[in-house]
Amino acid sequence: MKKIIIVFSLIIMGFFRSALYPSLFRPAQGEPVKISAGKTTVKMTSMREFQQTILENQNRIMPNIIQGQNSLKAETIIYNGQQEIGYAYRNVVFEDKENNAVLTAGEGTYYTQERKVVVERNPKLLMRNDNTVATSRTMTFYQDLDYAVLSGNVEIKGADYTMRGDRARLYQNTGKFLMTGKAQTEDDDKILVADSIDIRTKDNRLENYTASGNVSVTSKTEGFIIQSGRLDYYEELGYSRITRNPKIIFKERNIVAYSRVMEKYDAENKANLLGDVVIVQGDRRAYAKWGEYLINEEKVILTGNPVLIEGNSRFNAFQIVVDVKSETMHMIGGGRGLFYYEGN
Repeated sequence: MKKIIIVFSLIIMGFFRSALYPSLFRPAQGEPVKISAGKTTVKMTSMREFQQTILENQNRIMPNIIQGQNSLKAETIIYNGQQEIGYAYRNVVFEDKENNAVLTAGEGTYYTQERKVVVERNPKLLMRNDNTVATSRTMTFYQDLDYAVLSGNVEIKGADYTMRGDRARLYQNTGKFLMTGKAQTEDDDKILVADSIDIRTKDNRLENYTASGNVSVTSKTEGFIIQSGRLDYYEELGYSRITRNPKIIFKERNIVAYSRVMEKYDAENKANLLGDVVIVQGDRRAYAKWGEYLINEEKVILTGNPVLIEGNSRFNAFQIVVDVKSETMHMIGGGRGLFYYEGN
């Protein structure tokens, strides 16, 4: 009986020590884990083995897990020393000082051995280096791999862009991220949608991106849609290169323009149509090697042996001008051809 009383007293002393002083756990590999809180309770599975440490907010001392340059705070944290996992609840704040990133959420799990954090319930990631803000349904933050994976209703905001999609991988140091699954970006002029958008930013501003798969760019002001398999955009140059079966749809004019490659220049507000250009308007078709779309004038100028075909009629010219606004085609210089008239 005396022996049992002595053992029980030692256990009680261990409880008080845990409540007053931070504990130190060392994972099998990597940096040691330091935990502290205003209130600490230890649960055991046997007389020799600790199973869980429950950390609670008391006297305004928040539970905290520190591992190297990283820390996790919350109202309540349950840390399993055997599995080296911390479960955090309410007002979760994870800070990565090395990458200058702060992650907040309603609930999270910290895998100290794998050095990753998984959060949900309105997670929000702030990259303090450039003030990029990201939100989603769930986030997985990999400390050593220098990226975070965002899933569900993803939104990433910078100074001059907003990107949305189903899933994203955000690289902290390079300012690069890949958005997939109904990826979308929108600004004052256009809406871009694609299967995936690979973005690179600099100083919180868009630098360039590559959109791939079912690419669609809708102009808010000019009334056209560009569709293709790929679009590469370079912000500094104000230049877009559109490839993989590109076409321009003038949705209100019943006109579609095709070519092998298209190039758009923001400053000049024009687009070049390069190689095997075809303009379709009802039963009329115009063919050429090259074309230039003057966006402000709403005209497409075809050069390089342009040909206009309507029914059985065929005409050649030095230039063919497609007036999108009036839905007409004009032949300029060197006109010749065959016109077929079918009478009754």
